Amino acid sequence: MKLIRIALGLIVCAYGLLLTIPILNVGAYKLGLMRHIKPAAVRMVPLWQATQLWHIILWVVGAALMLAAGVQVIRGRHGFRIFVVAFVEVAGLWWIYRQLPQYGQAFTLAELHNDYYTLSFMLLVGAGIWLVERRPTAQKAAA
Repeated sequence: MKLIRIALGLIVCAYGLLLTIPILNVGAYKLGLMRHIKPAAVRMVPLWQATQLWHIILWVVGAALMLAAGVQVIRGRHGFRIFVVAFVEVAGLWWIYRQLPQYGQAFTLAELHNDYYTLSFMLLVGAGIWLVERRPTAQKAAA
């Protein structure tokens, strides 16, 4: 059971770190730190321009909460509630962010579908965390 907890926690931490990539890109663009934008990233510029400060702040909060939940799960502590808050926040921000016309223009249809796959997978990870955290309680009650 401990290995499952560690695996789930590492997945959550990896997702939290993955969330920081767009934060760093948007932040670097907004701060004028991107002198030369690579041709592959040119399609992102309109989306980066449309990104507001509160989007970035919520992204940072979501990434931090995901990392905190992952660490809690790895340490064998209760991280499910933190995960739920983080997931709802990240999914809500994604839903708001994808309403921007620039979002649909920046990504291909396959990339847009990947968002759904990722969120669905993270829901399964959340269910796994819930089951792992619930299991010791059920065993104690049976004893």
